[in-house]
Amino acid sequence: MLSVAKYLHLKFWQILAWLVILAALLLSALRLFVPVIDLDPYRREIERVAEEGAGVDLKIGDMKAQVKGIHLALNFTDVSVLDEKSNEPLLHAPQVLVNIKLIQSIIAGQLQLGEASVIGTKLKLERFSDGSVALQGMGEVSEGDPDTVAAILLGQNKLRLLDTEIYLKSAIPNQPPLRLSGVNVELLNNGLRHQLSMSTQIGKRGEESVRLIADLQQRSATSLAMSGEFYFSCKGLVLGGRLAEWMPTPYTLAEGDLEVELWGDLEEGALQGLRGNGKLSDFRISGPGRTEPFYLQQLSTGLEWRRMHDGWQIDLDRLDIQQSHGQWPTEKVSISWQRTEQQRDFGLSADALSLMELNDFLAILKLPNPELHAILKGLSPRGRLNHLEFGFNKPQQGELIWHLKGKVEDYAHQPWQDIPGLSGLTLAFDGDQAGGWLKIDSSNLMVDLPQLFRKPLQSQQAMGDFEWKFELDRGLHLNSDRLQMSSRDVQTLSRIDLQIPFTGKDLFIDMQSDFWDADGSRKSEYLPVGIMPDELVSWLDKALVSGYVKSGSFLLYGPISEFPFPQHQGRFEVWFGVEDLILDYMPEWPRLSEGVAEVHFINNALQVKLQDGLLLNSQLQDVAVEIERLKEASPVKIQGTASGSLQDLMGILGDTPLRKEFHAFVDAVEVDGETKTRVDLSIPLKKVDKLKINGEVNFDQAALTIKKPDLKIDKLSGRLTFNRTGVEAKGLKGRLLEDEIVFDVLPYSHEGQHWTRVTTRMPINLARLKQQFPDWKLDYFLGLGEGDVEVRIAHHHSQVPVRLNLISDLQGISVTLPDPLGKPAKSKMKLDLSADLRNDDSTELRIRYNDSTHALFRFFDTGEKPWIAAFGFSQEALSLEN
Repeated sequence: MLSVAKYLHLKFWQILAWLVILAALLLSALRLFVPVIDLDPYRREIERVAEEGAGVDLKIGDMKAQVKGIHLALNFTDVSVLDEKSNEPLLHAPQVLVNIKLIQSIIAGQLQLGEASVIGTKLKLERFSDGSVALQGMGEVSEGDPDTVAAILLGQNKLRLLDTEIYLKSAIPNQPPLRLSGVNVELLNNGLRHQLSMSTQIGKRGEESVRLIADLQQRSATSLAMSGEFYFSCKGLVLGGRLAEWMPTPYTLAEGDLEVELWGDLEEGALQGLRGNGKLSDFRISGPGRTEPFYLQQLSTGLEWRRMHDGWQIDLDRLDIQQSHGQWPTEKVSISWQRTEQQRDFGLSADALSLMELNDFLAILKLPNPELHAILKGLSPRGRLNHLEFGFNKPQQGELIWHLKGKVEDYAHQPWQDIPGLSGLTLAFDGDQAGGWLKIDSSNLMVDLPQLFRKPLQSQQAMGDFEWKFELDRGLHLNSDRLQMSSRDVQTLSRIDLQIPFTGKDLFIDMQSDFWDADGSRKSEYLPVGIMPDELVSWLDKALVSGYVKSGSFLLYGPISEFPFPQHQGRFEVWFGVEDLILDYMPEWPRLSEGVAEVHFINNALQVKLQDGLLLNSQLQDVAVEIERLKEASPVKIQGTASGSLQDLMGILGDTPLRKEFHAFVDAVEVDGETKTRVDLSIPLKKVDKLKINGEVNFDQAALTIKKPDLKIDKLSGRLTFNRTGVEAKGLKGRLLEDEIVFDVLPYSHEGQHWTRVTTRMPINLARLKQQFPDWKLDYFLGLGEGDVEVRIAHHHSQVPVRLNLISDLQGISVTLPDPLGKPAKSKMKLDLSADLRNDDSTELRIRYNDSTHALFRFFDTGEKPWIAAFGFSQEALSLEN
């Protein structure tokens, strides 16, 4: 039994092999003999059968028989479908292959044709604004009824279109058709039901593919309106260079690879819905806004498009948009459009948008006002725009009506023209063409005005409600009655009105602010250094050391470009009260401390009024500090009164740059008592200006002691004036050697050197004089008289820092010397006595007596050296040198 099965199995495969060999031989024979068959005698019969099968009139150029695969087929070339009325060609195909139903033809005894393949035909598919479509042939054909061409194609039971060239004409006016080549189409028609499968491979290596599958139901035999479903997909489709004709002028699609997969619904020829997903890569599009194209690395999304009444809506979700500098935060976008005879409506909503990327896209567009491009490029806004809602309505007759709503987080833009830079701003807005509102609630807000301030101003909290109005011809208008800001340095509450032109220039501001709780030590961050000369900035940085601002007010009105309004184009005013002020107004001068003052900026000027303060240990009153022209760095003028110790005044003369003129004077004297000093000081900010100082000192029971020879003037009262070179007074009162005196203080200059002269006429009490100057050998002088006394105190380094001079007629004073030097008290005899109090611990005494006798003495303070003397009785000079 097993051997029989093996035998039958072997015979089966042998017979099958022989059948395959015979079939191959038969096919080879057919391939050899069929092409040489002359079909001309059968042309008319073949054309008749073909026309009956197609249901149209045909014009066939040439026909041949050939073996196609395992089928016998007719190969028609230069085939045209003719209009039955005009006999003009409606469709043309370079080649048509028609399978012959060989068995059916043998059984029926006549030629039976099967599936046809139309190769290389050209079609134009045009869509109209009402949703209807028209199909026409192209090439060597005439324009006929579009419905006729479609009826011809849909009238075939099964039809294949190979290597077809299709031109797609959109409903957009004045746009050339989009050309698709190498398209393969399979049609299955069953009455009013039509199934379509279309595919094409594009590119040099066929790496791009497009596919369309549709199952449609025709409304009626007299109407081509279709309803049904379709599927469309493409992969790796290169957009660059293909859609240029479809892009609205002057936009250019330079690059882009498209991949989509969509399912759609048609009803009566109109698209009702579309859903699916898509991916766009390496997308570049150029526009009139700038030469550089807008670029997307990748955009992928799910989408749903649906028809609405008189319009449509598209929803994008699962959005993933990437650019070279970051990823968009957008996940959902919805766009709607409606158009009627009365109006047009557009709507856009998005969950989140990146302002930087959105600005990058807007940069290529043609905007309503060309200056918008400049402001968007100049500001370069950044941030996250959330919950955006935008829409407009354009009536057929009337102005555009629009609405905008959203919220921005972490908004920032760079400074441009007169517009300050911002960062860290959080705001919500809502409005339309008539205006709207804007609400700010931000932490760590930064305001950057590099043309004014060194670095951005920081606010830890900013809250305010604004009204805004946007006008294409004027720009943006902002107004707020309450804007509150706080930082570690100051608290403010403001009213502000801003007009911001699209040019960014001539920004007009009307702003009033109240501020409080400010730290004066942080003033350098708030100085408008951009409009101040460097000399003034340097002075303010160093001079305003610290202080507490309890409250103040601020006013700024006018065009920012004209600030600080030197020609009164606007008004800039700041007033504030400050406590615990420390003013370091000039290097090496004592600071003003514990100040209580009012500070007032008016346009280009600064005024400070000090009600209280300390200078060293002196109490200050009614001090005024003024800079007349801030922008020109005019000198700082300080006027005021100080009440306190006379030692403070000497400290100013000896410990400040004035010591150059007064150091020797200060070293030569000691002071005590209280004074009231009035000072008028002009501090230069520019090198070309000089320091100026004038003032007056009012003494009240003060004392001044000339250290050498310990000569004290006490109970000092009166008024003394001073400047950089010296002091001056008339009628000062005091007590010298226990005698009441009235004396003058005068400046004295000699060979560029400055001295202070103290002159008086006073009683000469020899007993007190001997007690004051025991080394002067005045034992021979007795009694009381009068004389003129002068004290000179040098301001510079000198061998003789102090010089005393006494001139008297000696009336009332007796001289107990031998004749001719002696004299009684009632007689007069001129005495000129000068004492040089030298800096080498010696005193040189010159005496001229009665114009005929003179003497020269030198006394040494230490007593280690004996005094020496020289006498003379003529006019020749005396010398103590050997």
